Amino acid sequence: MKRLLLTLVSAMGTLICPRHPANKPSAILKIVLCAILTAYTGMAAAQTDSLYYGEDSCYTLQIKIYDDHAELEKFEVVKQRITTSTLVFPAYIDDKPVTKICDEMCRGYSGGHGYSYDVNEIIIPNTVVEIGNEAFASLYSLDKITFASPSSLKKIGNLAFADIWYGPETIELPETVEEIGEQCFLANNYLEVVKLPSKLKTIPYGAFASCESLRSCYLPQTVESIGDEAFYWCDELSVELPESLKTIGQYAFAKSGMGSVTVPQNVTSIGNYAFRGSYLREITLPDGLTKISNGLFRDCENLKSVYIPDNVTSIGQEAFYQCKKLEKADIPDGVTYIGPDAFYWCEKLTSIKLPSKLTSVQPRTFYYCKSIKSIDIPENVVSIGNRAFSGCGDNNTICITMPACVTSIGDEAFNLCRVESIDLSDSLRTIGAYALPRVNQRYYVIPPLVTSIGEGAFPVELEFIVMEPEHYVDLEKAIDQRWIKESYFSKKCYVTFAAKADYDSITYKIAQEGVTAYDPKADKEIAGNQYYTFRNKATGQYLQLSANGEAETALVDKDDMRRSAGAQIRLIESGTANKYYLSIQNVADPMLGTINFKGGEAWIDHPAFRQWNLMVDGEYMAVDDKGNFVKTGTADDNADWYISPATEFEVEMTDGYDGKSYAAIYLPFDVQSEGDSHIYVATTSDEQSVTMTKLTDDKLKNSEGGLLVNDNGAETVTLQITSRAQAPETNLLTGSCEDKFSVSAQDEYFGLDYAASDGIGMYSLETPVLKANTAYLPRNAANGNAIFLKINLQETTGINHVEISDTETNGLIYDIQGRIIPQKPQKGIYIMNGKKYLGK
Repeated sequence: MKRLLLTLVSAMGTLICPRHPANKPSAILKIVLCAILTAYTGMAAAQTDSLYYGEDSCYTLQIKIYDDHAELEKFEVVKQRITTSTLVFPAYIDDKPVTKICDEMCRGYSGGHGYSYDVNEIIIPNTVVEIGNEAFASLYSLDKITFASPSSLKKIGNLAFADIWYGPETIELPETVEEIGEQCFLANNYLEVVKLPSKLKTIPYGAFASCESLRSCYLPQTVESIGDEAFYWCDELSVELPESLKTIGQYAFAKSGMGSVTVPQNVTSIGNYAFRGSYLREITLPDGLTKISNGLFRDCENLKSVYIPDNVTSIGQEAFYQCKKLEKADIPDGVTYIGPDAFYWCEKLTSIKLPSKLTSVQPRTFYYCKSIKSIDIPENVVSIGNRAFSGCGDNNTICITMPACVTSIGDEAFNLCRVESIDLSDSLRTIGAYALPRVNQRYYVIPPLVTSIGEGAFPVELEFIVMEPEHYVDLEKAIDQRWIKESYFSKKCYVTFAAKADYDSITYKIAQEGVTAYDPKADKEIAGNQYYTFRNKATGQYLQLSANGEAETALVDKDDMRRSAGAQIRLIESGTANKYYLSIQNVADPMLGTINFKGGEAWIDHPAFRQWNLMVDGEYMAVDDKGNFVKTGTADDNADWYISPATEFEVEMTDGYDGKSYAAIYLPFDVQSEGDSHIYVATTSDEQSVTMTKLTDDKLKNSEGGLLVNDNGAETVTLQITSRAQAPETNLLTGSCEDKFSVSAQDEYFGLDYAASDGIGMYSLETPVLKANTAYLPRNAANGNAIFLKINLQETTGINHVEISDTETNGLIYDIQGRIIPQKPQKGIYIMNGKKYLGK
């Protein structure tokens, strides 16, 4: 391609500059120069409205001329600085259209460290199709950008108009523009209003970043993507997001002036820190969003409310960090992860409901949420991170519910919190430094499995500490030895008999009145699925219940109690609220009884603080000489409170979303189902499924695992308590009559659960706990990946042929593996009403 490069060098500019008389050109040289300018500017003479005007101008312009077009390559000024009102770039050179303004035509982007020329206005010819990268970047002053009409412009390059110190207040891009480059208008401090063309689909990285005066930007309904930092630090900005929008990049509106925002429903992705430090007051997120990204609303100190869609499963770290006016954030129950610092310093947040599937509370998640009044930690949580709830309540008494599966409490987890009382989990292993809250109950009971307690873990105003672990646990740092005043130490420390000698041998101080030994086995509060022995506090005798549970009830001495088959009583919590059962442990024939009293849950005060008593509604439950419970203000009065046998047991069911409900049961007594409820046992298993076979008499033997199915989807099912049921010949299910915690249990068993994609099946445990009275499938070579329950259909339907059907039929539909499916497949074999059908 033929190319002519014309360079009007600065030396020429010097020759025509009248401020240097010695260099003043001759008349002939001036005529030659004007002829050159005339040839390559397309004008008859060097007129005042041309690119070059007057002998005081001293510009140079490099132009690339090709066969069919021309490009403006370099614009320079000979003088150190000039001022001109308008730059009109030529539309044609030698009758060839100027189609491009090249990269860095005016020196390029200086990165804010220096500025190019001082120009009031530039006029972009209507022949220009592309403005190159950094073409007009870092001009010192540019009041106005005019695009000659009808414009041909399609593309504006990266940083093309970036860093114009005294820039235009308004920019309206031609409708022909289809693409603008990254950081195209970066740091235009005076830019207030922008109108973008209707063909634009993407606003790229940093397009309007640091335009501190930008208050209005019209986004057309074609825009699908707003890139990273697109409007970063536009602290006056107010913009309506188009319905066409699908993605918002990282820091896209960080430090912007966005006050109230509705994110369009088509948006499925919002990048990290997209609204960080903005002036948001309220925001509505789209229903299809599944993730709240890291730092999404960090430092949005004016944000008062946010709607979090039900489809969200993850809330990233620092998501609501220092949203100091946030009063409410309803977290959907489907959320399985909340990152560290997610609600850090949300000081107006009054309540928070954590989702049931959460397995850990990350470090500093709710740090210094000082207005919170209650914290209900879900039952699946196994760890609480460092400073997770530190400062919550801000010296106000709050309510904390601690789940049974928690194994670790991190450093300062509840530091500066005050609670009425708190029960530490029996699964707890470690307690971090300064971890525990101040308690109004004035004591702490440390569960049996705890192996370490961090420095300063106990608040100083304790009266008692009860150590239930049978092994020695170091308390030197936990009870801070830096305190000099003896009154800061707890009054007493109770330890097990097994650990008493170790605590007596230590040299540091842990209690004002020393260490007292006690037997923890009979001293727990009554809780579901635990074993207890009841004793009459007046006589010191123990309550014995026989296998019959009625006439043979008696009070016996300690030695007789140990030999009695009916001495051990187990409290079992049913599926209905405030209903408990006593399982009388007799190996030959376990039976069941109920505690008949009006009121709430029974409980036993800890012996470390008060005399041993069974209490209900604040009154004593005594035992008279006939073995009956007595509810009274004093220990000796009799009343009509007694233990009686029970004939029924209620089971809470799981909705299978197929019209049926399910429960895995493993009970210490024989039961039988009736009516529309049936009991199945696991007879075979493979890599994908477990075959469940119905018991012919619906009777399940005690300590045998079974699957209870209700055909009508009942929420609770009542089982009849029987005796001497026959154990099935083969049954793969196992279980326990009391909660069992094992570090490896999560990898050793499958438990009954429901998944929306796969239905009811045996799934890996979410937490390593085998719950009492629940059946499990051990993980072994035969069922290494068992997922589905396959009800044994052949037992009643005799499936042995395939029919071709074009008509609708009623009934549950199964696939060939016996899994319930929501609708008939268009192709393939399915099962309905006991027959196989082929979908054509």
